[in-house]
Parts: sequence; structure tokens; C-alpha cells
Amino acid sequence: MTQDVDLVLDPERVSEVQEGFLAALTAAGFYFSDSTAAQAIASGKMFQLLDIEQVIKLDLYVRCLVPGELDRSVRVELFPGVELPIVARTDAALSKLVWVEHGSHRSRRDLRMILADATRDENSVVRRKAAEMGLTALMDEVLAENDELDV
Repeated sequence: MTQDVDLVLDPERVSEVQEGFLAALTAAGFYFSDSTAAQAIASGKMFQLLDIEQVIKLDLYVRCLVPGELDRSVRVELFPGVELPIVARTDAALSKLVWVEHGSHRSRRDLRMILADATRDENSVVRRKAAEMGLTALMDEVLAENDELDV
């Protein structure tokens, strides 16, 4: 799938507990910029965490890119004792589609990979929501692309 984990945070809740939240991330061994995180929380943007031990990057989104995605997030224990809401597969696909619309080439591949492992129901949901967002033609274009290198 992608090379990172996307986490969606409730902007109001994370603002209420910001100091303790950032302290807990530091105590858990995550690397990040305090000022960048504080600014992202205040402005409803994204900031990144790096876990050197697990060799993983986490993108924390302090806002919904796809309407209602917080309500559909899935709680997963990423590390022992660390359970976080992770964007649902359908919303991850739709987020990638939005990023493709903004010019992200890597998101094109990510979208194909996400949907390759999706269930029939998940694919139907993504297709329906893409239509609601006016992105059906773009999704069809991306899904028709080939991931193989021409040799």
C-alpha cells in the first residue's frame, strides 16, 4: 500500500488536549517538530511523525479531507498500547483521488494499490462517492494506467 500511515484527528478534541497529546507522542519516542505540530493543530493541517524503531512515517491530519471520514475511521492498535483511528480504506482511496486531482503522481499509484485489495463493496462505495465529488472520469483514467515499466 502506501509508505506511511494516515491518521485523522478530530480538530476540536486534539486542540483540547494538545499539550498532553504532544507530550505523549514525545514520550512514546516519535520524532516531530513541536512548532510544526502546534501550527498544524491550530490551522487544521497535516503534520508528520517518524518512528525510527518501527521505520514508519505517520501523517496526522487535523481535518477531514473527505466529508465524514472521521465518523468512518477504524481504530487500530498500531503499537503496543497505542490505539489510533485510521482512515477507512474507502476514504483513503478517495483522499488519494483528491490528491491526484491536485497533481500528485504518487497518489495515482497508491489509489490503484488501495483499490486492488479492496472488496467489491469498498470499490462500489469509492465509485459512488467519486461520482458525488465529480471525480469519476479521473478515477477511471487512473485505474486504467499500468504500473509496469515498459522495457
